[in-house]
Amino acid sequence: MKQQANDLRSRHDQRLHEHEAHNDDAHAAQAEQIRSYIFTRVGQTIEQYVKLRGNTHAIEEYLEAWVFGAYWQSNTTWALSPESREMLKSGEYVWQEYMQSDGLTDWAAPAIQYCRALELGGAIDKATAITLRTLVLGTRDKIGIRGWVAAHVQPVL
Repeated sequence: MKQQANDLRSRHDQRLHEHEAHNDDAHAAQAEQIRSYIFTRVGQTIEQYVKLRGNTHAIEEYLEAWVFGAYWQSNTTWALSPESREMLKSGEYVWQEYMQSDGLTDWAAPAIQYCRALELGGAIDKATAITLRTLVLGTRDKIGIRGWVAAHVQPVL
């Protein structure tokens, strides 16, 4: 999974950097299209990996009981969609797996899942989504994406 995600990013990094180097709307739109493609493909790879390999029951219990409460899976209009829940579970699973490894050198995989869930759920606006995609794909350093999201993302109500 890690290798597939890295291969996908590597194949598109050069094109992405070329478009980001220009300051016109056409190149900005192309760059966003590439970021969106990378997010979708990496996200799908992560979800497939977790479905084949991961036991996410404990993660789901944690997210429901301690993070989202009634918003996790209730019959209210504010409940998370099944797709968002899967993204969050797989992102958390990969994050925990990375944290138990020898060292997290590229945190993009779990961060992508968190960002995708925020976008899908409508918790962030388009400008914030673009900022998050740029942040996630623009660095490979270990930083706290959850902390950044908590500090900078205000839900769209």
